[in-house]
Amino acid sequence: TAGLPATWQHLEELYSFEKSPRAKGYGILITVDEKSYKPVGMFGKDLAMGADHPMVWWHCVEKGRALYSAFGHRADAYAAPEYRALLTNAAGWAMRQQGSQCDTPEAASVPPTTTTAP
Repeated sequence: TAGLPATWQHLEELYSFEKSPRAKGYGILITVDEKSYKPVGMFGKDLAMGADHPMVWWHCVEKGRALYSAFGHRADAYAAPEYRALLTNAAGWAMRQQGSQCDTPEAASVPPTTTTAP
């Protein structure tokens, strides 16, 4: 999240998950502020996850690094400077050119960036 503002707006198809991957020890990089949109799905299904609604996270698999982003459904997402910065940083991290190593405790303690729906 280096170079990203603490909060930014992003127009996206927002996903909800049964459980936050934080419980598995994954590092959450970006969350969505559910107050910025109505987390209601088809037929009125409640899709709210509460204060911990992750959209981008990372974890390590043995000596490998994995990043998940629920962003990028719209082509214009890739023109947004915030999303481009996120992807550039993620590529550098995956190639071990920047960021913490997977085996360090401080790697999971990065405070997440929050996005809001426009």
